[in-house]
Amino acid sequence: QLIIGAIVRHTESALVALDFPKMNDKWIPSFSNKTISIINENRFIYNFDSIIDLEPITSNQLFIHFLHRYWGYTVFLVILYFAYQLYKKNNYKFISIILCLLISIQIGLGALTVLSLKHFIITSLHVSNGAAILGLLVFTSTQLHKTKI
Repeated sequence: QLIIGAIVRHTESALVALDFPKMNDKWIPSFSNKTISIINENRFIYNFDSIIDLEPITSNQLFIHFLHRYWGYTVFLVILYFAYQLYKKNNYKFISIILCLLISIQIGLGALTVLSLKHFIITSLHVSNGAAILGLLVFTSTQLHKTKI
């Protein structure tokens, strides 16, 4: 997920969909040339009403954004399941609660990143929180490996 997020950042794909939880009013967007043209027309109109200058998008950018968003939902569910399994072990209740909190914050920060048009503080918190989740998961994995569970 962090790698896809880096691709989103470096391909400028973060603001290809300005709504949440849908993407350009669709749960699963179309990547056709016609749809991309309609999205770009709407972005052109939006530029007159906002202080941000939105560039036209490509279907590749929309697909990258789509992957990051929907893989994020998958990671969310996997971490919730993992946290539930940890919670059942007495020594890991606190870590499981922190994991649930961090992953929930991550989804919220992802939504706010889009809705705030990539406000730098929110975007930085989204990236930092993702790193915190990774760090906690690595730490937890090393602890579980030590106990041979």
